[in-house]
Amino acid sequence: MRLVLLLSILASRVLFSQWANDTTRYPWPVPPSNVQKQVGGTFGEYRSTSEDGHFHNATDISASAGTPVYAVLPGTVAVVFDDGNTGYDSYVRINSEVNGQTKMLTYYHTRPVAGLSVGQSIAFGQQISTIAIDHVHLIEYRFGTSTNVTQINNLRPGGGLLPYDDPWKPYIRYVKFFRDNTDIQLSASALGGKVDIMVHVEETNGTTSATFNNGTFELGYKIL
Repeated sequence: MRLVLLLSILASRVLFSQWANDTTRYPWPVPPSNVQKQVGGTFGEYRSTSEDGHFHNATDISASAGTPVYAVLPGTVAVVFDDGNTGYDSYVRINSEVNGQTKMLTYYHTRPVAGLSVGQSIAFGQQISTIAIDHVHLIEYRFGTSTNVTQINNLRPGGGLLPYDDPWKPYIRYVKFFRDNTDIQLSASALGGKVDIMVHVEETNGTTSATFNNGTFELGYKIL
């Protein structure tokens, strides 16, 4: 991932404030649910898989095709969809009530189990689908009643997937400085005025190749 960080724009800090108070916690959706799983894709990382590119809106939890997927919160089935093909676009969405507010979770790239229907009540830990390819794309939304509400990071401090420990340090390939809003590169020992900072960061979340280049959700700096 190539992450451009401008001194004048700290969008990640604004986004952080939107979900910092959401302390909803839940286990991992594949067994065993109380054991941390391999993360193959992180929230907010840039993807160039489309013409315009996009930012990843979920956490990818790695597991082999056919692995059962369990509801991490009790709730009601809102959507059941099987694409009838590879299962890539198949998913289940569950609406839950948390402290009187609606919490939505989408289990994408998973095939619904037979007989699952919209409006059905789902218990915590009940199987709702199986992984179609090699991971479940778990989308969590901010409290609300529509999928138009902002999607949030499942690996946020104080909420989301539990347990989660991140002992891996990000690898910073380079830090470059440019004169504000230009392509003129500056020496790190001769900075002054408005400066743009470009950083190439690789975020590691495990020991396999699938975890070596995940996105960095938040990056800060300090002026000394």
